[in-house]
Amino acid sequence: GVVYRVTDPKLAILMFRSGRAVCTGGKDEDNIHTGIDRMIADLRGAGIKTWDLADVEIEVQNMVATYALHYPEDY
Repeated sequence: GVVYRVTDPKLAILMFRSGRAVCTGGKDEDNIHTGIDRMIADLRGAGIKTWDLADVEIEVQNMVATYALHYPEDY
């Protein structure tokens, strides 16, 4: 497979030979769309035929929340 990294928004898209892809690091669905748009533009710029984003079905399968507890270090 191939790992495509986007710096803004910071995410990575893992593309597999099967045609499936996994996007990680996006904060919301707009980040994912932006990353996929940039990847498609770069692939097309390199002369690689790709799909239209309108044809891409995005399914959110996992969400992770992070937070700070702000407890004293000796808690």
